[in-house]
Amino acid sequence: MKMSGFKESKYNYITERGDQVYIYNTLHRSFLSLQKNLWEGFLDGNAETFTESEFSLLQSNGIILPKSVDERYIFKDIMQSSCLQSNEISLFLSMTSLCNLSCPYCYQDCRIENKEKRFIDSEKIDILCRYLQKSKANKVNVVYFGGEPTLDTEQLIYAIHRINSLEGKSVNNTLITNGYSISDSLIAEIKTHESFLVQITLDGDRRLHDSTRVTHAKAGTYDIIIKNVDSLVNAITGKVCIRINVASYDFKPYERAIDSLAERYGDRIQVGLAAVFSGQKRKNEPELKDIVDILDLIEYAQSKGYDTMPSIEYAPCVATMRNSFAVDENLNVYICPARLYEKSVGMITDDARFAIHDDEWYNAIYERKACVEMCIYGGLCYGGCVMSKLECRKDLFERLLPYVVENKIIKYQKAKGSQK
Repeated sequence: MKMSGFKESKYNYITERGDQVYIYNTLHRSFLSLQKNLWEGFLDGNAETFTESEFSLLQSNGIILPKSVDERYIFKDIMQSSCLQSNEISLFLSMTSLCNLSCPYCYQDCRIENKEKRFIDSEKIDILCRYLQKSKANKVNVVYFGGEPTLDTEQLIYAIHRINSLEGKSVNNTLITNGYSISDSLIAEIKTHESFLVQITLDGDRRLHDSTRVTHAKAGTYDIIIKNVDSLVNAITGKVCIRINVASYDFKPYERAIDSLAERYGDRIQVGLAAVFSGQKRKNEPELKDIVDILDLIEYAQSKGYDTMPSIEYAPCVATMRNSFAVDENLNVYICPARLYEKSVGMITDDARFAIHDDEWYNAIYERKACVEMCIYGGLCYGGCVMSKLECRKDLFERLLPYVVENKIIKYQKAKGSQK
């Protein structure tokens, strides 16, 4: 096929460095390096710019496409294929609406105000497992959360064991916990499963953490959590992620936390950083707007050896996927874990059927804002986020994409240099 019959993708984000161009395609999420003169030759219509293999690589990565194809249809095909896939289920399972901590920025207002304090029971777990077993999905991603999922360790262990015993299903496990109540029996169960990540949150160094992540009696929790992290890291090295919540422009407490983690655990843990944004704050307005505000802190973590990078590939999120959802302790279904107890759109029935009773479910999957198809960032967001409550993320992408691409370039150049 002649190159003259092809055009460049409108989703290409291009950065020039000397005689090279680096192209990140936001729709296909591909990243390629090309000689600048060859790329410019293609744009000028020179028919023999690339070799056949190079030309094929550009096509397969979505960098170029036939002039006769409207790229909006490719966008729709990729988007709907992602949202409607049936071979994988992603499930957020709330083990309880209760929590043993009282963090001031907790976004789960509906959980906190919920008067029916509940735990999931074995019968509900069995029903959920029957639903998962008869589904067409061969892969199950499950996130155990709450409330605080470790408050009933026996039921948490039961759920982990039952879900990982599904026949013919590959299971990936994530436990999101505050880390305050980690028992030896829970660690023993976690060790038996190859695919298991435990995420625990710190709010900075000991002093800052103990002023925000407190018990209901307002007692600090740092020392107990670190002791439990020690036990987890020794048992499942490399599978513990410490998430540091950042709520202030004063980065010193967070830098001290990173220093302490690096000294204590080194590369035996993962470290993530997250800005406490307005959708999470109940009592006080946060200083930070979004992840861009903490890029300097992210670079500090990188300097300590942690592969910490902000993501720009938000879509498809739980709310837009047919086989992704959250369930509470009574197996009520929600489009997003951030909507837990706020508005149920369906339920998993006693006979293990997935029953939808609200149009919000279908709207989240099939309806998109008009701007999505027209925007270079449409393939990264699919129209926004339920949890962050942002109408448009264009401003975020415009500020964050150059940073992410620059890091891709640095990694590419380092890898290329190491091969010489």
